[in-house]
Amino acid sequence: MYDTPHPLARMTETQSERRGHAFLPPDEELIDIPGLFDQEETPDWLVMIHLHYFGFGIDWWVAELGQRKDAPGRWDAFGYRRIENDSAPVLTRFSLNDIEWLSVPIGPHPSDPILHLHHLAGVRSVVERDLHWSPAAAFECIPGMADKQNGATRA
Repeated sequence: MYDTPHPLARMTETQSERRGHAFLPPDEELIDIPGLFDQEETPDWLVMIHLHYFGFGIDWWVAELGQRKDAPGRWDAFGYRRIENDSAPVLTRFSLNDIEWLSVPIGPHPSDPILHLHHLAGVRSVVERDLHWSPAAAFECIPGMADKQNGATRA
């Protein structure tokens, strides 16, 4: 069902101009990321996290990555997602393509006469890749994992 990130088919990016950088890392970094299920025998708190994405108060940490055999350029990831800063991260599978295209307005509604922040009208926020990320074990970088070091199970 999945190929590892090796034959590399880039995804079609819809927000690259807004983001100002590529959503996926360069090919030489992609090939170092384990394919889906490659870390299945590793305790969840020791799984290596290779990428971090953030936006709208949500964080995604990628441990494994694969392309659908039937859809080159369609990237599915396995890792942690945290919806709010004070919520517990959840171990789950998610589509990088789906989070790449997300775009949310951040300015006031144009008809709001009170805020007078019309310079923000039309401004949108997108999910970004953490360009300063270095791979680390989950317990070193996922909030709350240092305390658990045994807890989560694969969904």
